Amino acid sequence: MLPGWSGKPIMVPMYRYPVIDYENGELDAGSSSPTIRGFFVQQGQSASLSSFSPAALRVKASALFEGANRLSSSWSPRSLATGSFSENFSAFEHSIIRFTTTLLPLHQVGGAIPDDKYALIVIHSLAHASMIRLHTPFMRDDAVSREKALRAARSMIHVTKLITDADFEFLDPVLGPCWASAAKVFETELTRLQTSWPDPLNTMEVRGDLETLLYVMTKLGAKFPLVAYHSAKVQSCLDGE
Repeated sequence: MLPGWSGKPIMVPMYRYPVIDYENGELDAGSSSPTIRGFFVQQGQSASLSSFSPAALRVKASALFEGANRLSSSWSPRSLATGSFSENFSAFEHSIIRFTTTLLPLHQVGGAIPDDKYALIVIHSLAHASMIRLHTPFMRDDAVSREKALRAARSMIHVTKLITDADFEFLDPVLGPCWASAAKVFETELTRLQTSWPDPLNTMEVRGDLETLLYVMTKLGAKFPLVAYHSAKVQSCLDGE
């Protein structure tokens, strides 16, 4: 059971968030939305075909993103004393991993019909962003969390490779906070490499990843100003400001 969860079904709205909430990454639970409690407590059981539809996967991915935010935000040094946080953390990480393995492989996403392609780009991105958000509080000081966050961020880079210039008109603005979370991982890694002792390490790969994110964020930012705000922060990082 997640910290602070009363046992009531987790309710996650689908396609009902205001654009401003998408852009800010604020995917709050709502009382009139479909329940996804079964996703967390019965994930290992057999699922109906409808649970693998883009709409159902979107609900699950959104729930993971929200849950990762809440769980990582609940961490404090005192929470480690009880041991419950670590147990919840491990269980939630396992849920993200299992969910990701159910998704259509990226090499097949490009061949899907446009609506499904756009949905799957969002679903994959939310799943990777969930892993990043889960490990964000620890990635500066813990090598394992840093590596897992980097792996998820680079997986998100692979997702962006599916996007053509013609697709940006139809993309969901929730991709903005997903890309921003990946950018934060790379910015942290860039700082670590630049300040490594006794000599700075090669930053070419990380800078290339940031440039990839900058491109897609700038393109999507033409429609959604808050995404443009995040892209400006990436540009400042690359410029060394």
